[in-house]
Amino acid sequence: MINITVVTNPQSAATDFYRTVGPLWYIQKATAGVVNINCITPDSATWFNFFTSDIVFFSRPNGNMLLDIITEVKDMGKRVWVDYDDLLDSLSDYNPAKVHFERYDVKESVKLILAMADAVSVSTQYLKDKYQDQTRNEITVLKNAYDPNVFRFNPVRPQSEPIRLHWRGSATHLGDLMTVKPVLDYAITSDQWSVKFHGLQKWMLHAYPDGYQIAEWENRLFRYFRTLGEERPDWVVFPLIDDPFNQSKSNISAIEALNAGAGVLAPSGFPEFVLPGVINYDSPEHLRDIFDQIEKGELNKEETVMAGRQWLREFLTVENENEKRMELIGKLTGARFTKKVEG
Repeated sequence: MINITVVTNPQSAATDFYRTVGPLWYIQKATAGVVNINCITPDSATWFNFFTSDIVFFSRPNGNMLLDIITEVKDMGKRVWVDYDDLLDSLSDYNPAKVHFERYDVKESVKLILAMADAVSVSTQYLKDKYQDQTRNEITVLKNAYDPNVFRFNPVRPQSEPIRLHWRGSATHLGDLMTVKPVLDYAITSDQWSVKFHGLQKWMLHAYPDGYQIAEWENRLFRYFRTLGEERPDWVVFPLIDDPFNQSKSNISAIEALNAGAGVLAPSGFPEFVLPGVINYDSPEHLRDIFDQIEKGELNKEETVMAGRQWLREFLTVENENEKRMELIGKLTGARFTKKVEG
């Protein structure tokens, strides 16, 4: 038996779902318990959780507390696997978490953790390129993927009247949102569109005209997956400022939108958002032209969503990505696996 202890990230359930607890759970089932996982929070971790493990897996580790834990795990002779899905040393200027991650001690902790790790995985090629020179091992890219066991594709309905345009995210993306404000202003005040923001509060949107709707952020992850589908969006817009932090981000917003039955509108220049199901725009003016095409029926929502879903099924499933995880586990432990990992 290979015991993997996952030190979870209490501040980010989505990170654990897409990157640690979620995919490793399927590996445990597929191997009939040959790979066994145990999940703990950082503040409940004790030495015997680690001593009885073969691999200790840390999600986005940073700061002196986790650095101390990882140092102790290494002193025990255990294998350390760390995973990052954000570029922590280059947060966008409008991201409130930048104050924390810009601290010297936090930056140094990430460098030391990467140097000590026996395995490093990241969510995008951009992150691999940024972090590779800080670790002695080849970084593995493990994409955030579509999980057919949790995501049940909602029916692809004809486009609503008015057209339902949604945005989902937290206050960390307010700067991104402002890049397309004139287009959103138009949609909010137009009879042809209905605009809803998921995850924000009204005081955060004082710059926008009245007429939009708000769905406050749902902290229960699986309820969020369900309610997003129940909202029946037609299109989800995901604006991004072109900076290193956003270049490193994965396309989980596209996965979730396509699952909900919506097409995705995202800026050009971001490789993670160049895929079927996503319509790319080059500028706010171009996005406004795309809105016109949608209004006139020249861009078909149903065809867009179906193309995106087919691509997810073929190329971006947790099953496909778990094959890479199994290879990584094998390298860390010397184990050989012959059974294909199914989600």
